[in-house]
Amino acid sequence: MAVYTVAQVKINDGERYEKYRERFGAVLQQYDGRLVAADDNPVVQEGQWSYEKIVILEFADLDAFNAFADSESYREIAAHRHAGADSLILVAKGR
Repeated sequence: MAVYTVAQVKINDGERYEKYRERFGAVLQQYDGRLVAADDNPVVQEGQWSYEKIVILEFADLDAFNAFADSESYREIAAHRHAGADSLILVAKGR
């Protein structure tokens, strides 16, 4: 069953976040992940939202996502995201 990640991001240090973004696609591809959507200015339809960017990814299943998230290559670039942005990441099972 496919899983989707929804990352909500607020960038605090553009240079550090850019180091993450530059390498993200190659790491995602190594784990057969798929970028579904990325929007630097999503429309808030309802409620309050304190982030500024949203990224939605798809993986074949939870094991595939965990392999990606736990990989050395992702942890290496994630350090730049942690230093350059505040983020909230959700993982949801598809139907």
